[in-house]
Amino acid sequence: MNVTEMLVDQLESVRRITLETFSDLAPRERLHQAAPGVNHPLWLLGHIATSEDHLVLDFCAGRPLLPKNYGPLFGIGSKPLGDASAYPAAEEVLTELSRVHKSALAYVRGASAAELDLPPVPFERMEGRARELFRTRGRCIWFHGHHEAMHAGQMGYIRRLLGKPYRI
Repeated sequence: MNVTEMLVDQLESVRRITLETFSDLAPRERLHQAAPGVNHPLWLLGHIATSEDHLVLDFCAGRPLLPKNYGPLFGIGSKPLGDASAYPAAEEVLTELSRVHKSALAYVRGASAAELDLPPVPFERMEGRARELFRTRGRCIWFHGHHEAMHAGQMGYIRRLLGKPYRI
């Protein structure tokens, strides 16, 4: 298995976990927060889409896809809100998540090993910790997979608080 196959496998397998974990949550459960201001499943789903769009499509391919309002709603530093009207419908978020993921997988499958070793598109503008974390395009992709897995785990924890079984 080469590095491209490993990255694709990581992205596909963690996405299956994310979708399975979210799949049977009722609309009110999608907004459940363990405490005020804490991530809820709908925010997590949008955040995962935003992360993949940013780290893979923007940093690696230089062409993000998500609507501009996703960054303020779901990006780093955004605050999860318990009001459903503050967000796009879950079906829209799932559609955008799928659209970004398909494009990200196409990028990864088409990238050569040499391209994956290149610095990300905005590397010259990055500072401090970001320069270390995202030093290559391959590292951006790898990081997104781990980041998504962490957030899928948070969604799994919320499931348990709701009395639902694990979904892996």
